[in-house]
Amino acid sequence: EDDDEDDDDDDEEEQLAKDDEEDKETGKGGDEVRESEGVESIFMMTSSQIVSIEPPTPIMTPSTIATITTSGEAPI
Repeated sequence: EDDDEDDDDDDEEEQLAKDDEEDKETGKGGDEVRESEGVESIFMMTSSQIVSIEPPTPIMTPSTIATITTSGEAPI
């Protein structure tokens, strides 16, 4: 009788361990799916915005050129 009780306890513990693993796996899967969907939506937004911003591709205004030249001359 004692052996049977021990076996039952082990089975319950094993089942609990399996349940925990399944919960972790499903949790990870859900997160991955959500992240991939979010990234895809971000790419869609950025791609549409880049198309409208394309005409002035290199944005170099006199102010940015001045800051670049001054920062380059400073250490010399």
